[in-house]
Amino acid sequence: MTTSQQLNQARLSLQLQINQQIPIVDKLAADVASGSTWNDISTRWDTSNVTVNNLENSLINLQVQNSGLQGDPGRLRLAEQLVVNRDQVDSMQAKLSAMQPAAFSNLNAASAAAAISRDSAGAEVLSAQAGNLQDALPSTP
Repeated sequence: MTTSQQLNQARLSLQLQINQQIPIVDKLAADVASGSTWNDISTRWDTSNVTVNNLENSLINLQVQNSGLQGDPGRLRLAEQLVVNRDQVDSMQAKLSAMQPAAFSNLNAASAAAAISRDSAGAEVLSAQAGNLQDALPSTP
């Protein structure tokens, strides 16, 4: 039969993975905040998202197993620690969810900036529009 000590050992393993993942998610959020586009971060975001979702599923599994340990003296302490770990994972999921639209927005802004006409020196050039140029419209004879 599984004991709370055995489940806590599994939780500690997950805690190590959480501690390793938090700086990765924070770095991704910082990259997006500094203007990185979805193309720049998509692979790292996908990997982090899968890892965080797997951590959540594992913690849920441990919580369910722990709830069946009636009478085990370590059950309540383990339940508290699992809640703390779930909060950490939920926080990472929220950051990942928030950065995806921001990265797409950065991609749209970068695409718009790349579409501006430039001369050979790299300076922005105004498009010749009929309303902007006095000689653009034909004159009457």
